[in-house]
Formats: sequence, C-alpha cells, structure tokens
Amino acid sequence: MTDLITELKNEHIFIVETLHKAKDLLITTKDGQNTLRFAKKFFLEHLKKEDEKLYPVLKEAAKEDIELKQILDKFIKEMDIVSKVTIDFFDTYSNGGDGEKFAADFARFFIKLSRRIKNEEEIIYKKYDELMK
Repeated sequence: MTDLITELKNEHIFIVETLHKAKDLLITTKDGQNTLRFAKKFFLEHLKKEDEKLYPVLKEAAKEDIELKQILDKFIKEMDIVSKVTIDFFDTYSNGGDGEKFAADFARFFIKLSRRIKNEEEIIYKKYDELMK
C-alpha cells in the first residue's frame, strides 16, 4: 500500500472516531459542537488532499482506461452528493441543535458516509495503488 493511501485510510479512521466523539459528547454541549466543527475542518482538508494528490493521478490514467474513467465519473458524481450532505450536516449542527433530531440525522448521515468511505477504499484507493506499482 502506498504512503498516500495509508495516510488517507488513517484519516478516514480519524474522521469516523471524531464524529463518534462529537455524538458521544452530545451536540447540545460546547464540547460536542467544537468537536463537530473540528471534524468538518478535518474532513474538508481530507477532501482537498484527495483532490490534489489522489484524483489527478487517477484522472490522468483514466485518459487511457475507459473502465477507470467510468468508475471515476461515478465516484465524482457521488462524492459531490456525499460532500453536500456532509457539509449540510456539519452546518446544521456545528452550533448545537435538538439532541434527538441530531441522533436521528447522525445515524442517516453516518450510514451514507460510511458507505462512501468503504467504496472509496475498496475501489478508488485500490486502483490508485495498482497504478503506483
């Protein structure tokens, strides 16, 4: 596994752990809100790193590989949706909110994010590693 993929996977773990910490601290507390804001900042930095280091390599390879191009096109469309859902979630609760509604929204949001992380790691990250061999 390349250093970049190891780093990105570790960041996924950190994002998930930080989100769970925010949930456990309760969104009605300042600590919970601060943790969620930190998770948002870290998530955006993670996306930027992927955009700068991961996707350019894959997009270049996709010029010669139609299957990879189709996979990337699908992932990029999905990522736009997941990113919007994630940012909306962060923006809705970064300054507090109803604890019960947060718990329900968190569960729905977390399922979508977890699915995306799993697919990204199993497909996109794997493709990147194959290219870098």
